[in-house]
Amino acid sequence: MSETPKAVNAGNPRRYVSSELVETLVTVAVLGLLVWQSAAFREPAFIRGAGDRYQEAAELSVPILPGAAGTGRVVDICTHFGGWLPETERTSSADHSGACTPDARHRIATMATEEIPASLVFAWAGVQQALADSLALPLKRRQSELAELESRRDETNPETDVRGAAERLADETRIYRERYGIEFGKGGPRSVPVECAWTELERRYGALAGSKTTEADHVFLLIGMAGLLDGDADRALAGVFPVSGASSDTRIKPDVDAGCATLGSPWEVLRQAAEIVGQARMSERNAGKSVAMQQLLANAHWYFALWAIVGLFVLQIGRRAVYADRFLLFAFVVWAAAGWATHVGVEWLSDRHVLIAWSMANQATAGVAFALTLAALLLVRRKSASKPMPPQVPSSAIGYAGFVLFAGLGWWLLLDLSATGRYQSRFLALYQQLYVFASFVLLSILPTVRLGLAQMTARWLALFLLLTEPGDSGFRRFRPWLIYMGVAVIVLGLVGVVFRNHRQLTSEIFRVWLIFGVSWVFLVRGESVFGSALSVRRGLFVLGFVVCVPVFGLLLTDDLGPLLVILYAASVFWGAAVAFAFFDRTGYRPWVGGVTAIAAAAAWVYLMTFALLVAVPRVSAWIADVFLLPGPLARVEERLASVRNPFVASNDQLAIVTWFQESAPTGGYGFGAVPWCGEVAGTACRGVPNQIQSDYIFTALVGVYGMAVALALVVLLAMWLTRVVINHRRVTRGVVAFDSPTAAQQAWISWIAVCWVGLTLAQLAITVAGNLGWLPLTGINFPFVSFGLWSMFANTFFLSLAINLPRSA
Repeated sequence: MSETPKAVNAGNPRRYVSSELVETLVTVAVLGLLVWQSAAFREPAFIRGAGDRYQEAAELSVPILPGAAGTGRVVDICTHFGGWLPETERTSSADHSGACTPDARHRIATMATEEIPASLVFAWAGVQQALADSLALPLKRRQSELAELESRRDETNPETDVRGAAERLADETRIYRERYGIEFGKGGPRSVPVECAWTELERRYGALAGSKTTEADHVFLLIGMAGLLDGDADRALAGVFPVSGASSDTRIKPDVDAGCATLGSPWEVLRQAAEIVGQARMSERNAGKSVAMQQLLANAHWYFALWAIVGLFVLQIGRRAVYADRFLLFAFVVWAAAGWATHVGVEWLSDRHVLIAWSMANQATAGVAFALTLAALLLVRRKSASKPMPPQVPSSAIGYAGFVLFAGLGWWLLLDLSATGRYQSRFLALYQQLYVFASFVLLSILPTVRLGLAQMTARWLALFLLLTEPGDSGFRRFRPWLIYMGVAVIVLGLVGVVFRNHRQLTSEIFRVWLIFGVSWVFLVRGESVFGSALSVRRGLFVLGFVVCVPVFGLLLTDDLGPLLVILYAASVFWGAAVAFAFFDRTGYRPWVGGVTAIAAAAAWVYLMTFALLVAVPRVSAWIADVFLLPGPLARVEERLASVRNPFVASNDQLAIVTWFQESAPTGGYGFGAVPWCGEVAGTACRGVPNQIQSDYIFTALVGVYGMAVALALVVLLAMWLTRVVINHRRVTRGVVAFDSPTAAQQAWISWIAVCWVGLTLAQLAITVAGNLGWLPLTGINFPFVSFGLWSMFANTFFLSLAINLPRSA
């Protein structure tokens, strides 16, 4: 960032053509490697094993009838009648989680104390009957097929083997009947646990009418009924047994007809029934996801190849001198067609991603609507109203190919984990399909409009800088402090409180804050921040403010993994700031700044590591001894103990990771053969930790390729990131300049790219060091390879800013 800028491809159009040609060739080579690696997913043995895992979900599908559709009954009860409950049921407590407490999944939206309608239970009885009919419907259909076969035998073909058909029917429906507790009675098939639980709840509710009870007792029981109908076992049990739990009753009253007495205590019956209803409500969705996963395993290789080719095509078109509105029209239509052809769907997303699901649902329809809107704008737009975007070139011939390689490897790992790993993780690759597709869309479109984005953000930050300019007297003297405090409170309030339970999102928001803030300080260092003794102090203060906001935010959200990354990355930023402030203010002596930055960073890293491994445990133990309290850093101490002796520590994550790495062959197991669940037979999956798809993806790479190749991939990722940004020094000195209409915007983007790479390299180093046992394990992702929506989006966003450079005519 400190060299004199040079023209890129000036007077040499052949170099421009060759750079894109090399980019295409390298991308095709990477795609060939990935398709070759995915061959294991198309082996008959692998397909057969994966098919068994996903076939069961199709057999357990329950067609929920309209009368039983929908959930949210617990929410309605807590919202409208929660005011009748005791205060302990509405407030958080460390040792209590009631039916409607705020720390539970369902919260009280209002404190109303409306009258409880007598017809509510009667209406819910219809819902329960619809649920019972839904559970019995698949069996009734099979029974009708058997009856029809019997009828044909009587009428036309006496030799029809009805008994054999009945035996096959019983065998084919065995899993379904066992999972949902269905037995055949006089009235046909019925789920005994669900029927018994509902009968018991109705009996209890009827008994309340003739006894001295409070409205709270009615509300508690209504919550239990609602939990059963919603399939929420925790809330159902918390409502029916708010205090005494399972010990209140030992057996349901004998009912020979229903056979309920043999099922156990009311607590056990209610839990089993609610779990059955919950599984039934999710069964159709799980069946659809299972079918989609089977299709994905067979077609993922060409899906990914098509996305990569389309993305490269759109990216290279956007590097021409194109009009932004026309390019966006073209890009969205192309990507809508690609999404439709590769069956990218958002119906599998959870409620946490409802905004993305809304914005990307039905790619073809969304693309056509967007195209029609832009077409209408084009009809009324005058050509003089806008200018074409300046032409661009790749910042590196391997920039796009590197993304293809690491995003592809990450998706292949998730395909393998989904098909052969922990059963609860069987749909990870299906979710990642949407994330990878959306990342390709972002990477192909954003580089074209990146200069406009830089201009817009730079204006807001310049305004902030002017408002925080220190004054001479009066209000102007205190105005900067008020603005800084106001911004910090707003950011910490919105991110740290509103999104407190969404750590994956908040950690990325704070990372974006840090990168934008530090890069802005470096951009204006020569003009208004590090120009004099006073501005040096102010510049260091601004940098401290930028770093402290995410530090306090991550402490507020109790997200210590990203906090460790930010603290280590801050060493690099502070070293560079000290170099610019005291040794190389103009940025023209790279060796002075480099040596100073390296020395400051090394000192900071040493102090951080010493504090983490030595000082923190001692301080925690001292506080525990002096104040007779548990150590406030108990979780950190637990992780540190696992580093010192992983096989005897209470936290066994590092022990499992170490065992898995050491048990892998030198060349790895290869895709389709990794024992994700270990080598000991049994139902438990203990081969790898639960977070193997995110925190421990390096360990997954060791399992597939072996330690040597996994380390080589880490080095390759670091070299690729460095290569993407190293050519930015050819087009800018990293200071505000007016050499061309886009010089200032490019300088701003280049600093963002450099700071992003520095922070990402720190994250990569900490992730690998944690997996190797050199540092405590932390909950941070492996860039571009790990599973995760927000991490993938954030990294792709910054890569989109860095992947292009302006081209001289």
